[in-house]
Amino acid sequence: MERDFLELIANKPLVPVIMVGQVTRPVMDALLWGLEEEGIPAMETNLPEGNIQQQTWEIARQSRLNVAIGAGQLEQQVILHHRDLATDQPLFTESLSGQEIRVYRRLGANAARLIKGNPLVFPEDDAEMMEPLPVQTRAPASTPQQPVEPTEELVTRIVVEIVQQLLASRK
Repeated sequence: MERDFLELIANKPLVPVIMVGQVTRPVMDALLWGLEEEGIPAMETNLPEGNIQQQTWEIARQSRLNVAIGAGQLEQQVILHHRDLATDQPLFTESLSGQEIRVYRRLGANAARLIKGNPLVFPEDDAEMMEPLPVQTRAPASTPQQPVEPTEELVTRIVVEIVQQLLASRK
């Protein structure tokens, strides 16, 4: 991996987005769009080979924000990983094929929300949260957002989502 990339992600507050193999541009654009909408900068890079879960976890550990997104052609997965999770247990895993673009946009937004401590977006929230915004009405990326206090319902939804992910990965 390029030394410049590793230095940059260790020193700048941004989310590394890595691609292993060929990943389509619309998928990458949706991931980056989700991050941008939440006001978190990102940097993408290509890796010629490697296990997407392992690579993304290692990048998350080296990232200043402790989070990374990875997309792997071989595994046909797009994942959101945090440095404190087990290597083979990313926070979110989505299929790289057969998904609507909003799934990847949500994943990018959730990476940003994880960093900011804001509530995560789940599929049932897509209709209200993930509507396209006209360009002229979007807030600048530098606009600070007020943190949202977690409610018991939100914490329960997050725990249920994590448990479902864990159970699904063990099948």
